[in-house]
Amino acid sequence: MGSTWQWVYFISMVILGAFFVMNLILGVLSGEFSKERTKAKNRGDFQKLREKQQIEEDLRGYLDWITQAEDIDPENEAKIIQEGKTMIMNEIDSSDNLGEDGEVQQEMWFTRKRKSMDRVNRRLRRACRKAVKSQAFYWLIIVLVFLNTGVLATEHYQQPPWLDDFQEYTNMFFVALFTMEMLLKMYSLGFQGYFVSLFNRFDCFVVIGSIGEMILTSTQIMPPLGVSVLRCVRLLRVFKVTKYWQSLSNLVASLLNSIQSIASLLLLLFLFIVIFALLGMQVFGGKFNFNSAVDKPRSNFDSFVQSLLTVFQILTGEDWNMVMYDGIQAYGGVASIGILASIYFIILFICGNYILLNVFLAIAVDNLADADSLTTVEKEEECTGEAEVNENQSGSNEATPLGITDDGFLDHEKNNMIFENGINLSDEYEINESEMKMTLSGENDEYENQELQGETYGEQITARPRRLSEISVKN
Repeated sequence: MGSTWQWVYFISMVILGAFFVMNLILGVLSGEFSKERTKAKNRGDFQKLREKQQIEEDLRGYLDWITQAEDIDPENEAKIIQEGKTMIMNEIDSSDNLGEDGEVQQEMWFTRKRKSMDRVNRRLRRACRKAVKSQAFYWLIIVLVFLNTGVLATEHYQQPPWLDDFQEYTNMFFVALFTMEMLLKMYSLGFQGYFVSLFNRFDCFVVIGSIGEMILTSTQIMPPLGVSVLRCVRLLRVFKVTKYWQSLSNLVASLLNSIQSIASLLLLLFLFIVIFALLGMQVFGGKFNFNSAVDKPRSNFDSFVQSLLTVFQILTGEDWNMVMYDGIQAYGGVASIGILASIYFIILFICGNYILLNVFLAIAVDNLADADSLTTVEKEEECTGEAEVNENQSGSNEATPLGITDDGFLDHEKNNMIFENGINLSDEYEINESEMKMTLSGENDEYENQELQGETYGEQITARPRRLSEISVKN
């Protein structure tokens, strides 16, 4: 019986080789990927800085333009007011003359009714929009999703008939509730605003699929086993909890970014598999039947599809050495040129398994590190924001000169020009600061477009403001 100390050699080789040296490949790939990503990010930050400086230039031009417009000759102001009064009085006289006709009065009555209904509709939509965007409504839907999950979890083999009826009725109940939620959001946000959010699109797909499932099962067009998979899709709605769980939201966003980064790498991996599959067909096609007494191995290169499967098996590391031994044996074994066949398998395994597949892991690790740093930065910004709010509250008694706010905009209440008798002619001759604010911030209608972005609260992409040289003051 020989010495028992040989285990030191093998364990040392496994620890140093498999656990350290092989993982160094992942470290090198992750480091290089992070460097390239940092370079691309720096280029993007530089471009954003240039755009920010250009926007600040445009804002200063706007403020200069507003300041120049305030110096309009006051002699023209009285003339403008008198012309506005004359125009409105003419409109009133003409409306009195038309009011004598009964048909015109009826049309005006319908117009007033329509405007009244539109006003009620806007108020109702505003109230519904406030309700669907509240946290109470959000958590109510999450609770319904969890209750639906609990009902689906009660399904089991040889369940009693009363449980079948209970599951069927609760399924219709939850489908009705989720349908009402979808319709309420569509009404309050509008179709365009509803479908902006990816979660809303997914909810719409789930609701339509659930309704289709109920129709197919009730009409017995399809068996309930295959269609009931759509019920499990509803459980994915629980991911909406990431809206208020910031760290989980960053994690999910990083995983989605990883998928976007990996998409291009998947094409490279597919080309790599196809190339080695074609090469394997040329080298080993029809040569794995070297032993007539034994059936041909399942992993071979006789056809293109079988070659693709064999290459994929080698990349996963599943019994790849046995495929290599069969390839060596196909060319006469180790004693002959068959040993050269191992070069193909070694190159395929190293390049595919240790390099390409590790790049996927490097991308995921880098994105997860970005998510962690993003969460840390957001926490720091939140603490900084609270400190600034406290400072602003302590110094709120300080006056702001000339009606200029901290954001560089004119104070709307101090600079509005309201003419006598309630006549406002700002549409033609006055610089309307509120419209200027809307132009700069990308906002339009306070009630119709302010919250039409569904449940996605991202930055609004606004049009570039005009330069000072492109703006002319009306005389």
